[in-house]
Amino acid sequence: MADTTRTDGGVALTTRDVQSRSYDVLEGLLLGIPVLFLLVSAGMAVLSLAEVELAYGVAAVWLLSIPLGLLLAVAVPVLLYFDAKELGEHELDWTPNPGLYVVLGFLFSGLTVLHYLYKRQEVVRDDAGDGRWWLLAVGGLVVPVVVGALASATSTFGLFPLATGFALLLPVGVYKDAEYVRESDAGWDPNPTMQFTLAYVSVVTVLFSLPYLGYYLYKRYTSVGLP
Repeated sequence: MADTTRTDGGVALTTRDVQSRSYDVLEGLLLGIPVLFLLVSAGMAVLSLAEVELAYGVAAVWLLSIPLGLLLAVAVPVLLYFDAKELGEHELDWTPNPGLYVVLGFLFSGLTVLHYLYKRQEVVRDDAGDGRWWLLAVGGLVVPVVVGALASATSTFGLFPLATGFALLLPVGVYKDAEYVRESDAGWDPNPTMQFTLAYVSVVTVLFSLPYLGYYLYKRYTSVGLP
């Protein structure tokens, strides 16, 4: 059973109680961008192996990134507005200001989404998913090492972006796994967005990926185990 205690003495709400398409899309964007990067890096690796001029691939990525960036610039503030309005219809410890998040979402979309999702998940829990998402996080650490070693051994430098793409599965894995751990009510209450952010920073800094994942798996093992 999940912890149902609220700081205001009420009952903790879940995404079953506060249903919001806007939240689903925001969460999908957060998790989908790393997956999109993996797909792009896989395409670049294929071009490299096929000995196709990478300049064409880079140009295509830039051309696609322009409309995608414009779409996100419009979509993020709108999604934040409607989800904040939805939260305002429920008794919660945190009531976001829709207008404020429209402005912040337009000016600082990435940081605003991270902040908003973190605060939201402190008052509305996500439904628990599969208990094996931690395996994806482990893959996000192991596979890049294997691909990077292969790239070095074969002097196939086009594989290095692919290794980076696989590394970004680490934040996705810990995000989804944190949802499962929270629902178990086993003494550790990891916020999914916080874990995503820490994992992302560990990937960017490279050297902290192993210590971070080791810490996460240790905490998971001592709370719900590793099935």
